[in-house]
Amino acid sequence: MKTSLLYDCLLQVNTAKNRHKDPFKHFSFVIQNNKIVAWGKNRFTLHSPVRGYPSNAKIHSEISAIRRAGLNSKAQCGTFSLVNIRINRFGEFRRSKPCSCCEFYLKLFGCKEVWYTTYSGFERMRL
Repeated sequence: MKTSLLYDCLLQVNTAKNRHKDPFKHFSFVIQNNKIVAWGKNRFTLHSPVRGYPSNAKIHSEISAIRRAGLNSKAQCGTFSLVNIRINRFGEFRRSKPCSCCEFYLKLFGCKEVWYTTYSGFERMRL
């Protein structure tokens, strides 16, 4: 993945963070053909977003980004990459590796790699 794409994602996070005073600071970006196709963030919900997903009180940013991108099946969307960014209230990176449920759905929809933040930068996970 191009470093410039990671910077573009960070720029969008900073813009969104300043626009919305939101308790959630976890963002995901769907990348196809070296472009940001869609982004999502953690948010509250009353219903499970997809079949088989836990009916917790929030949608994870990975699922939100996939839904915003309009990805319904692996055949439809082909392959894509995902960038996960999590920050604390001071703007510092926090670990944003996808949970096991999100990892399952990312594989199901055709994600080939995830770039996620750690306390010291980005790490790559191949799926």
